This record gives sequence, structure tokens and C-alpha cells, in this order.
Amino acid sequence: MSDRLGALELPAGPIISSAERIKAPGDPGLVVLGSFLSTVIQAECGAAWSTLFNFQPIENAIEPGRDGNTAVRLVHYANLEDRLHQIADAPFLVLYRAGRAGASFEQIASDMWRATRTVIVQWVPAQASIVEHGDFIRPFGNAISAAVKNAVRNMRHPAWVHTSDAPMPDALLLTRATSTVPQVLSPLDGPGAGRTLDYPRQVVVSTQKSSATYTTAEPILVTGYEKGAERRIEVWLSNQNGGETVASVWRIDQPTKVEIPAMLRSIGSLRVGFAASPHARRGSPVAEKAGISEITFLADGEWRSLRLPLGAPVPDGGIRVFEMSLRVVEDLDQDPRVHADAFGAAENENDAGLELNTFQGSDTPWSTSFL
Repeated sequence: MSDRLGALELPAGPIISSAERIKAPGDPGLVVLGSFLSTVIQAECGAAWSTLFNFQPIENAIEPGRDGNTAVRLVHYANLEDRLHQIADAPFLVLYRAGRAGASFEQIASDMWRATRTVIVQWVPAQASIVEHGDFIRPFGNAISAAVKNAVRNMRHPAWVHTSDAPMPDALLLTRATSTVPQVLSPLDGPGAGRTLDYPRQVVVSTQKSSATYTTAEPILVTGYEKGAERRIEVWLSNQNGGETVASVWRIDQPTKVEIPAMLRSIGSLRVGFAASPHARRGSPVAEKAGISEITFLADGEWRSLRLPLGAPVPDGGIRVFEMSLRVVEDLDQDPRVHADAFGAAENENDAGLELNTFQGSDTPWSTSFL
């Protein structure tokens, strides 16, 4: 455990990739919020926008595995003036924290503080399209505002499933060859091995197609824990020829061992992992994923003309953007092992501090204490 302000772990970790440098490495919660809002606008307004304009999608522009297309092709996490060189890639979304307006930092408990800031959200369409089709685009801002407002109110959207809630088909065992003798596997070799999930999930087993290879007479057993209680889960295959994915009835959040019964032949293979989390069906809770305690929509969006030096003619001498504002609250949680004023146990007993001595009086039955 370490100190955390919202989703930001302190001390902040290193920037390890070029992709992080164009995002917001010092504000991971803002990146999650940007991914959420971009996906919502694409889902709610993308089809309508595509009837007006058809821009080329940008692969992985929102985040890895999530392309930029239709009404949002990119997301930027800095003031628009810092991204003028990419104005040609519009429409895009800009998110950044406002200055001192509405900011506060207050203590809400003996060991917890709460930071409140305003996040500015700007939807920036292609500037040339405003000149040619302004009568269509300006009213379209109402749809953008409504989509964002509704998503913030619900704090989730079915189109947005965070990577931590997505299916993990090989989380416990990577591709494992079948054997004609039983296999007991612990520790596990999948990327999710040794982790405790946020929510218990069903175990899934996927088998490769292979004729008369898999047994349906005995289950695959997964041992572990569900919220601290020991569990032993059965997963029954139903097709000896493979090519299926089957899920357990019960859920588990901390697996420790997988037992595979003897198979009919040793020419097949299987993977063991997790199904999607319970959140996947209705969409991931954005506040939880972004480390946000509270988020509210402050005001309906409005068109603004930002007079920034472009070096090229733009409408009205500035960039036209549709601007909204959100109120975002994050809690600062501190590691008690670092900040507690413990004496004796965690520290050297000879360190300076308070010491209590008790003495039995010689003439009276009472004890005397000195601090």
C-alpha cells in the first residue's frame, strides 16, 4: 500500500512508454475519464455524426484496443493550445483540470483529505466543417452535452468496459497440452496467477478442436478462495472433440490450484481463465476505475470561440469548441505504516519518544507514574 490521491499512486511511477507521454502520466484518473467520455460520445452520437461526416478512424487513438472514430477520433489531456498541431485530426476531445476555480482541499477525517477540482471537457469538431455546415453542427452540441450528462449521472455505460472487467481467457493457465495422466498445477502460469480479483468471477476453460481428445466423465477442478472462504470449483467439458468454452457455475476471486483429469489423447490443448466481471454487462463503474469519489455535471455545454494563434485562417478568428465542465472529487488515502506515530514496535525501542515508568510507593499502597 502507498499514499494515493484518487488513482494516482504516490510517489508517482516512471513514465515507461511514448504512449504515456502523450497521455497524462501524472493524472491517471483523467485518462480513465477521457476514455469513458469518448466511448460514450461515440456510442450515443457516432451514428448520427457519420451521416454528416465520414472521417478515417485512428487505430488505438483513445487507448490500446479502443479506436478513435466518428464523433471522437482523439483524446488530449492538456489545454488545446498545447495540441494545435493536431487540429486537423478533429473531431477530438480535450480534458484538462481548470485552474483555481472551484478547487478545494479539505480534511474529512483524521487520516483522509478530499480534493475537489473542475475538469474542463471540450469537443472540437473539424473547423472547416463548421464553416460549411455550421447550421447542422452547432445544434449537434446539444446531443454531445446530453450524452455526457446522462453518462455522468449513471456513472457507467454499456459501451465502456474497462480492461480490468473484460474476459481473461488465459488468466490462470496459458495454453496447456492435454495428457493421458492427471495434472495438478500450482503455482499457475497465467498472467492473472497470484492476483486477487476485485470481484469474484466464473472460471472458463477453452479447448482447442481435436478429435476424441477430451474427457467429459470428470471435471476440471479449480481450488482457491471467494472473499476469504475456501472454494473448490468444478468445470465440466461437454464435447470430446473440443472447440468449446465452458464456464463454472460458482465464482472465485483468488485461485491457487488447477487439477486437470486424464484426457483421452495427448494431442489437444486447453486454456483456463476468467469470464468477464459482473460489471461488463452494464458497463464498468467509471468512478471506481478512475479513483474518483464523486463526479457531477456542472452546467450545460456551450459553444466558445478560443482565440489562439493558429497561423491559418479560422472561423471568427478563433477555434470553435463545445465546452462543458465537470466537478470531480478525489480522496487522498495515506499509508498508515508510513504516517502512524507508533513507538516501540515499528521503531527502535531506544529512539527518542515518550516513556511511562511506574513505581510502587514504600510507605503507601499506591503506585506513582512518571511520563
